Amino acid sequence: MSLDWSILYWIQSHTICDLFDLLMPKLTRLGSGGAVWLLAAGGLLCTKKYRRQGVILLAGLAVGVLVGNMCLKNLIARSRPCWLDDSVFMLISVPTDYSFPSGHMLASAIGATVLTKTNRRFGWAAIPLAAIIAFSRLYLFVHFPSDILAGGAGRSHRGSGASFRYGPTAKRRSSPRQLSRFSAPVSYTHLTLPTNRE
Repeated sequence: MSLDWSILYWIQSHTICDLFDLLMPKLTRLGSGGAVWLLAAGGLLCTKKYRRQGVILLAGLAVGVLVGNMCLKNLIARSRPCWLDDSVFMLISVPTDYSFPSGHMLASAIGATVLTKTNRRFGWAAIPLAAIIAFSRLYLFVHFPSDILAGGAGRSHRGSGASFRYGPTAKRRSSPRQLSRFSAPVSYTHLTLPTNRE
């Protein structure tokens, strides 16, 4: 916990500025309830090519809420830093649920993982966005760094743990013509050829 507090106070001492004060509350709202990732899942569902990945993303987010927000938070019951130290000025309303793990980070990690595995180009936007949302939770003094790490670690079980074919690289079933190229050669040695009669 001492390292958690050291990182949080370092952020408060070295990164606080008017621009971040303006941006961070808006950026953190993108992860509230997994909003931006639900929007991404909706976009995937609207396309025939990536519809299956959209379903998987929705399922991953649902499992994340069930396991992270409903089970682990209440089971571990860790207080938030803003509950323990009320000297830091709050730019957003103080959350009423427990701190560990970070639901914002859990949803972001699942979303970024599924989108990146669906198409690497999606990851170019998803991964930096997930990182920004994670930092916003620290900047706003509502999570400890270990909450963020735990939320990110959860993706290995819910985001990348799902087994599916990703986007355009999915393997297609071979056609009979393709299969015939690899068929074993037919042996004709057992056949008896007719001889010419005089």
